[in-house]
Amino acid sequence: MGLAAWSVKNRVAANIFTLVVIFAGYYAAFSELQRDLFPDVTTNFILVTTLDATTAAPEDIERTITVPIEEELASVKGTGQEQFLAPMAQAIIWGLTFATLITLVLIPVLYAILDDLNRAAVRHRENSAAPAIRADFPSPS
Repeated sequence: MGLAAWSVKNRVAANIFTLVVIFAGYYAAFSELQRDLFPDVTTNFILVTTLDATTAAPEDIERTITVPIEEELASVKGTGQEQFLAPMAQAIIWGLTFATLITLVLIPVLYAILDDLNRAAVRHRENSAAPAIRADFPSPS
């Protein structure tokens, strides 16, 4: 029996397991992430614009001016990708939560509703197709 078949047969257990995984993810993400009541929202960035009065090619300006400046700025302590990890983790958690809710709640509910409507329509067709009074007429010979 595969995971999908087990989940269909044990819907309650599958949903409980999913909720446990979601809450464990929330706990792991939000207990480790640093939060401030009033966080510093200033953005520290440096914009480097290189203009050359000579008619140098853009590749030459990039190679001689822009790349060396970027390399020096990258070596400064405290700059890097670590500042992007917390928002990315929260985005991943909320995305997984939304996808899980769609997969485990919305789609099965819509399927159940459409299946009930289909069964009702079939039942209605079967009941309306049978004549209320059956009349047997002799065939002409």
